[in-house]
Amino acid sequence: MAKKRNKGPRGGRGRRKGAAHGAPGEVLTEGWGVDYDDHFAFIAGYTAGGVPFGTTWEEHYALENAEADLRSLEASASIEDLTATAEPPARPPVRGPIEDRRAREPRGAFRFWRKRRVVVTGAAGFIGAALSEALLRRGARVVGLDRAWSATEPVRAERIARLIGRRRFTPISVDLKSVKRLRKILARHWGSVVFHLAAQPGVRHPDVSETYRDNLVGTKNLLRALRRDPLRQVIFASSSSVYGGASPLPLREDGIIGTPASHYARSKLLGEVALRRFHAETGLPVTVTRLFNVYGPRGRPDTVPLLFARRLLAGEPITLAAAGTVERDFTFIDDVVDALVLLAEAADDARGLATVNVGTGVRTSISDFLAHLARHLGVPASSVHAGLAHPLDAPVTQADTARLLERVGWRPDTALDRGLAELVAWLRQPEPNYDEPR
Repeated sequence: MAKKRNKGPRGGRGRRKGAAHGAPGEVLTEGWGVDYDDHFAFIAGYTAGGVPFGTTWEEHYALENAEADLRSLEASASIEDLTATAEPPARPPVRGPIEDRRAREPRGAFRFWRKRRVVVTGAAGFIGAALSEALLRRGARVVGLDRAWSATEPVRAERIARLIGRRRFTPISVDLKSVKRLRKILARHWGSVVFHLAAQPGVRHPDVSETYRDNLVGTKNLLRALRRDPLRQVIFASSSSVYGGASPLPLREDGIIGTPASHYARSKLLGEVALRRFHAETGLPVTVTRLFNVYGPRGRPDTVPLLFARRLLAGEPITLAAAGTVERDFTFIDDVVDALVLLAEAADDARGLATVNVGTGVRTSISDFLAHLARHLGVPASSVHAGLAHPLDAPVTQADTARLLERVGWRPDTALDRGLAELVAWLRQPEPNYDEPR
């Protein structure tokens, strides 16, 4: 009589006799479900910050791989050198520059997106919600994944209310820590394009372990779940913070990568590595977008524009890090959404891997940004104090937009004054505006 095998943690055969917990190659179905054999190091911050993640063996087993990944990143002159995958020649521009993309939809946009099913992770977030609305306007069917589709925070509640109930929009609550649930959802609601925007944002986010779990482990789990689906391409939202204190300016995608100062930046940079490995293993088109300081209506309340606006309207004092000399490439939300949509269209018939900056190429000091914002609000910026530079802040960011222009024939062009005017108009609304057609 055949001897029955015990069920192991993977739901199949039991662990072989004498095998240690956490052996290389084992996929865990409990905890975070991470295969540590491929050096996916979500505890990169353990060595960098000495943060106690707990006592689970998975975290400690990954430590040596985390150190190896960080050494590789910091020793590399460029993130482009981390893979041997060659990027194919860029396609010729698909259209000429457009002065106002919100006044005129791009040619062929509805034809490309009509009835196409698209998956957006982080769909209740700032960029995810704006992108979902834009895709719905273009005729796409959007499956919105987010940790929760309810909120008490007013801005997030407004984003959700603008999406829930719209035709062709399917909201699904899911945490990216569950590979099994992700596979079930994507098997039923597969999309030909996946925009991966879900993340724990903020270079100063206090919970380091949450940053790595959401940004690295969540990304890895999503990519594992996507391997079984008839996917066309993945668009990943990275960050300009991955450049660290790199120079010279403007920052080029194939240029120098400094040492990322924050855990958020490190998590995004290692997320890029995971996307490159996914492309190398599957051959599917992958576009990594490095977003530069996105602002606009319904933005995150903890970002500089909304923090400044709230303090200006309340007459509260404002302290400027580095005496306001820090410079940023502020990019309006509508421009970011247009760039993501255009990059997806450009990559649809490609089989390559691309890293693309999404910014204006114009840098503005924080002190000038504050002055412009105060003028639009119609209040004086009188109580301003000079503070010290924050160690997690890069002194300056400025995107090189040549690659974006080459690939899609357009680059973000919303002037700061116009973007701030739209932001202030939204701030002055007595109630959220839900009047857009559904």
